[in-house]
Amino acid sequence: MLAHFPESELLSASVLGTYIFHEDYFIPFVLGRSSDEMMMQRVATYIEFLASSEDQSLHNLAEIGILEALVSRQDSSVAVFLGPQSKALLVRVLPHFDVDPKPWLSPRKL
Repeated sequence: MLAHFPESELLSASVLGTYIFHEDYFIPFVLGRSSDEMMMQRVATYIEFLASSEDQSLHNLAEIGILEALVSRQDSSVAVFLGPQSKALLVRVLPHFDVDPKPWLSPRKL
């Protein structure tokens, strides 16, 4: 899964449990790079990979471990790069948070 992100700090932390890793390492990693469009494209590709998986645990990880974490922190920088499966999960996540949905549901940037 982390082949999209060979950065050393992520690889060394990847031995932790999946949700712990994403909450404690991956989300801060993403938030620290939210102004980097290329990184946000990579993050969106990763989320779409998880969201499109037949494996329900990966699907849940995309929704709960990543999208909910980003929405709760109100960082929508990745939203314009999300694919259709990720956006579908995002539509399910947004009602649980007091955020303006417009920045999250804007058209996809290619």
